[in-house]
Amino acid sequence: MEVSGASTSQSMEVISAQLAQGQQKQDGKAVQELVAAAEVPQVAPASRPGLGGNINIKV
Repeated sequence: MEVSGASTSQSMEVISAQLAQGQQKQDGKAVQELVAAAEVPQVAPASRPGLGGNINIKV
């Protein structure tokens, strides 16, 4: 009885891991779609040269 119980437990763990992996893939695709839909323009750091110019760092 213990052998079949252990086998069932391992099978359930494998199925659980497969379901979790599938969910992660779906979540990843959803995030990629959201990012693509946002269409946020990328601003190069050089285009804002005055940003942070007034910070004084004393060592």
